Amino acid sequence: MGHRASLRHGARTLDNTSELSRLSIEQDGFPQREPALRFLFESLTQLNHDFDMSRLGDMRALKFDPEPVIKSKMPVLLLGAEDDNGANAALKKIQAAVPHSQLHIVPKAGHLLFFENAQAHNRLVADFLAAMKQD
Repeated sequence: MGHRASLRHGARTLDNTSELSRLSIEQDGFPQREPALRFLFESLTQLNHDFDMSRLGDMRALKFDPEPVIKSKMPVLLLGAEDDNGANAALKKIQAAVPHSQLHIVPKAGHLLFFENAQAHNRLVADFLAAMKQD
Protein backbone atom coordinates (compact mmCIF):
# COMPACT_ATOMS: atom_id res chain seq x y z
CA MET A 1 0.00 0.00 0.00
CA GLY A 2 1.38 3.41 -0.97
CA HIS A 3 1.82 6.17 1.58
CA ARG A 4 -1.24 8.14 0.48
CA ALA A 5 -3.46 5.05 0.64
CA SER A 6 -1.90 4.17 3.98
CA LEU A 7 -2.80 7.62 5.36
CA ARG A 8 -6.38 7.32 4.10
CA HIS A 9 -6.71 3.91 5.69
CA GLY A 10 -5.14 5.19 8.92
CA ALA A 11 -7.51 8.16 9.07
CA ARG A 12 -10.44 5.72 8.97
CA THR A 13 -9.07 3.16 11.40
CA LEU A 14 -6.73 4.81 13.90
CA ASP A 15 -8.03 5.97 17.25
CA ASN A 16 -6.11 9.20 17.77
CA THR A 17 -4.02 11.87 16.12
CA SER A 18 -0.81 10.60 17.72
CA GLU A 19 -1.14 7.35 15.81
CA LEU A 20 -2.02 9.16 12.59
CA SER A 21 0.86 11.58 13.08
CA ARG A 22 3.31 8.72 13.46
CA LEU A 23 2.02 7.27 10.20
CA SER A 24 2.08 10.67 8.50
CA ILE A 25 5.58 11.61 9.57
CA GLU A 26 7.02 8.53 7.91
CA GLN A 27 6.26 9.95 4.45
CA ASP A 28 8.98 11.44 2.28
CA GLY A 29 11.84 9.98 4.34
CA PHE A 30 11.45 12.81 6.86
CA PRO A 31 12.66 10.85 9.93
CA GLN A 32 15.89 9.92 8.18
CA ARG A 33 16.50 13.48 6.93
CA GLU A 34 15.59 15.25 10.16
CA PRO A 35 15.61 13.05 13.28
CA ALA A 36 15.62 16.02 15.70
CA LEU A 37 12.73 17.67 13.87
CA ARG A 38 10.87 14.36 13.96
CA PHE A 39 11.06 14.50 17.73
CA LEU A 40 9.74 18.09 17.70
CA PHE A 41 6.87 17.17 15.38
CA GLU A 42 5.90 14.18 17.48
CA SER A 43 5.96 16.39 20.57
CA LEU A 44 3.68 18.94 18.89
CA THR A 45 1.17 16.25 17.96
CA GLN A 46 0.54 15.79 21.68
CA LEU A 47 -1.30 19.14 21.53
CA ASN A 48 -4.01 17.56 19.36
CA HIS A 49 -4.42 14.35 21.32
CA ASP A 50 -8.15 14.87 21.81
CA PHE A 51 -9.01 15.63 18.18
CA ASP A 52 -12.05 13.67 17.04
CA MET A 53 -10.63 11.47 14.27
CA SER A 54 -14.08 10.95 12.79
CA ARG A 55 -13.98 14.61 11.64
CA LEU A 56 -11.20 13.91 9.12
CA GLY A 57 -13.76 12.56 6.68
CA ASP A 58 -15.68 15.83 6.94
CA MET A 59 -12.53 17.76 6.14
CA ARG A 60 -11.94 15.74 2.97
CA ALA A 61 -15.41 16.68 1.78
CA LEU A 62 -14.56 20.39 1.83
CA LYS A 63 -14.13 21.85 -1.64
CA PHE A 64 -12.04 24.87 -2.54
CA ASP A 65 -14.07 27.67 -4.11
CA PRO A 66 -11.56 30.05 -5.70
CA GLU A 67 -14.16 32.62 -6.80
CA PRO A 68 -14.09 34.86 -3.69
CA VAL A 69 -10.28 34.93 -3.77
CA ILE A 70 -10.24 35.65 -7.52
CA LYS A 71 -12.73 38.49 -7.11
CA SER A 72 -10.80 40.01 -4.22
CA LYS A 73 -7.59 40.10 -6.29
CA MET A 74 -5.82 39.36 -3.05
CA PRO A 75 -2.24 38.12 -3.56
CA VAL A 76 -1.91 34.43 -2.75
CA LEU A 77 1.27 32.62 -1.78
CA LEU A 78 1.35 28.85 -2.16
CA LEU A 79 4.30 26.95 -0.72
CA GLY A 80 5.09 23.34 -1.47
CA ALA A 81 8.06 21.03 -1.21
CA GLU A 82 9.74 18.86 -3.78
CA ASP A 83 9.30 15.65 -1.78
CA ASP A 84 5.72 16.24 -0.65
CA ASN A 85 3.69 13.25 -1.78
CA GLY A 86 0.34 14.83 -1.06
CA ALA A 87 -0.03 18.57 -1.43
CA ASN A 88 1.71 19.66 -4.63
CA ALA A 89 -1.00 18.50 -7.01
CA ALA A 90 -3.61 20.46 -5.05
CA LEU A 91 -1.34 23.52 -4.90
CA LYS A 92 -0.90 23.42 -8.66
CA LYS A 93 -4.68 23.28 -9.13
CA ILE A 94 -5.11 26.29 -6.87
CA GLN A 95 -2.41 28.19 -8.74
CA ALA A 96 -4.12 27.44 -12.05
CA ALA A 97 -7.47 28.61 -10.65
CA VAL A 98 -6.22 31.81 -9.00
CA PRO A 99 -4.58 34.19 -11.51
CA HIS A 100 -2.78 36.32 -8.91
CA SER A 101 -1.19 33.44 -7.03
CA GLN A 102 2.45 32.49 -6.70
CA LEU A 103 3.60 28.90 -6.23
CA HIS A 104 7.03 28.04 -4.92
CA ILE A 105 8.20 24.44 -4.64
CA VAL A 106 11.17 24.20 -2.28
CA PRO A 107 13.74 21.51 -3.17
CA LYS A 108 14.94 18.86 -0.73
CA ALA A 109 12.01 19.14 1.67
CA GLY A 110 8.80 17.23 2.26
CA HIS A 111 5.34 17.88 3.65
CA LEU A 112 6.76 19.55 6.76
CA LEU A 113 8.46 22.34 4.80
CA PHE A 114 8.13 24.90 7.60
CA PHE A 115 10.08 22.52 9.89
CA GLU A 116 12.44 20.96 7.38
CA ASN A 117 13.57 24.17 5.76
CA ALA A 118 12.33 26.99 7.95
CA GLN A 119 14.89 29.37 6.44
CA ALA A 120 13.54 28.95 2.89
CA HIS A 121 9.93 28.98 4.10
CA ASN A 122 10.40 32.16 6.13
CA ARG A 123 12.34 33.89 3.33
CA LEU A 124 9.57 33.18 0.83
CA VAL A 125 6.91 34.45 3.23
CA ALA A 126 8.94 37.56 4.13
CA ASP A 127 9.63 38.34 0.45
CA PHE A 128 5.95 37.89 -0.39
CA LEU A 129 4.86 40.21 2.42
CA ALA A 130 7.52 42.78 1.52
CA ALA A 131 6.31 42.81 -2.09
CA MET A 132 2.72 43.29 -0.89
CA LYS A 133 3.81 46.23 1.24
CA GLN A 134 5.45 47.90 -1.79
CA ASP A 135 2.31 47.62 -3.91
